[in-house]
Amino acid sequence: MSTLKVNSIEANTGSEIDINSTLGTIPSIIISGVTTVAAGSAAAPSITPTGDSDTGIFFPSADTVAIGEGGAEALRIINNKTVLIGKTAQGLGNDGCEFSATTNRMSMPSGNYLEINKTTGTSQTLIDFQTGAVSRGNISYNGTNVAYNTSSDYRLKENIAPVSDGISRLLLLKPSRFNFVFNPDKVVDGFIAHEVQEVVPEAIYGEKDAVDDDGNPVYQGIDQSKLVPLLTAALQEAVAKIESLETRLTAAGI
Repeated sequence: MSTLKVNSIEANTGSEIDINSTLGTIPSIIISGVTTVAAGSAAAPSITPTGDSDTGIFFPSADTVAIGEGGAEALRIINNKTVLIGKTAQGLGNDGCEFSATTNRMSMPSGNYLEINKTTGTSQTLIDFQTGAVSRGNISYNGTNVAYNTSSDYRLKENIAPVSDGISRLLLLKPSRFNFVFNPDKVVDGFIAHEVQEVVPEAIYGEKDAVDDDGNPVYQGIDQSKLVPLLTAALQEAVAKIESLETRLTAAGI
């Protein structure tokens, strides 16, 4: 094996330095220390493969690495551990995909969607939600439909007792008709989050009138499925009352 050690190599602008082997084997370049290349651009990356001068790696700004493909930027990694695909600036208002380790969010272009596909199997989990390496819920496919599952195994629960005040609590709920501010022409049925929170607090996420550090609203949300136990208990109480009344009427010969 032949070895050539040099301290520096210089070439004129527009020229190339070609390292080639005449023995039919691919030569190796071993670099010890720091190697500096030009910043490059999407159209002319600073690190490219042979014969493809508009595809490769370039450095659009400090602490930023990007990949160009066919003369256009395809992917960018910026200095806060965020990966941008199809976009050059971070922010949910900018079209393109964004994956961030610091803000834990993902955004996509308007009109696009996230597709999750498994090529085999019929009944299986598609997405599993965990905290502390323990599953808290999942989105699954049962061979026919998609199900949105919340953890409900008896082994996760204690102090189990029946709901005994279903009707009285149900009557405290205030179903309403309203439209959302962003869609004034569509009237829907629903609830006001903080009103439900007073009756079934586990159905509501967030706090009434909350704001972030900049004073922007942090809106409450509702999981209406959490109302089902209360509705079931209230219905069971109502059925029991109806059956009791029927028994009394039958006994009275009415």
